Amino acid sequence: MLISENMLTDPKLRYVPDTYQAFGNNGNCFDNNINDEDCVGYFSQELRNRLYYMSDHLPIVMTLETNKEMVLSTQDFEMANPILLESTLVKETLNIHVDSNSSGNISFEIYNVLGQKLLEYNSRNQQFISIDVSQFANGIYYLKTSLPNSPTLKFLKSS
Repeated sequence: MLISENMLTDPKLRYVPDTYQAFGNNGNCFDNNINDEDCVGYFSQELRNRLYYMSDHLPIVMTLETNKEMVLSTQDFEMANPILLESTLVKETLNIHVDSNSSGNISFEIYNVLGQKLLEYNSRNQQFISIDVSQFANGIYYLKTSLPNSPTLKFLKSS
């Protein structure tokens, strides 16, 4: 992610100075792997090992500010997605909340990143659904529903 001149000067969306950071970099790993034991600092060895084995790039984080008012508690916002995940980080059970206006017979499908369907679940007028994903390998998965206009949700399975 690169910061443009517009992000530094536009009053609608501004970069907060000194917040751009490669997540996981302790600042002393130059010319070494991110998980090198000599790169001690704020980010733990365990986190740096996970980042090293996850990708060949580190995630970039930064803080942005805006002068626009953002209201996230209107009825329109809350009803925008009738399906909510209790958590996007899952160990054994994927917990799903269904809006009361959308409850009924809803089917759920879980896909892996290769697009392979791993599981199909049919609910019957349930507002809270728990799906056992303990046998899934660690990784990213996608949850699709039979509800029209419901977006595909992502979750991360981790031990």
